Amino acid sequence: VNITGHDYARYLKVKVELEAESPTVREELEQRLPQVRDGVIVLLSSRRLADVTDFEGKVMLKEAILERVNGMLESGDVRQVMFTEFVVQ
Repeated sequence: VNITGHDYARYLKVKVELEAESPTVREELEQRLPQVRDGVIVLLSSRRLADVTDFEGKVMLKEAILERVNGMLESGDVRQVMFTEFVVQ
């Protein structure tokens, strides 16, 4: 996604893995993957460079993703959000 940084646009590439609390939640995540991806993309694109470059910002971003995804689910919750790739250019 594009994010704003120091008077010009920057690019953020993130790969996210979600830990589901049960197989039922995993199945729901797979069925609702387009909605989950859209929710995460909208969330990421609302951030500024300063919001995602330090440790605290990344932790807060994980919490925001967790809250956003769990708000979409009906069968349970995601336990954990993990970044397996995080690139800012």
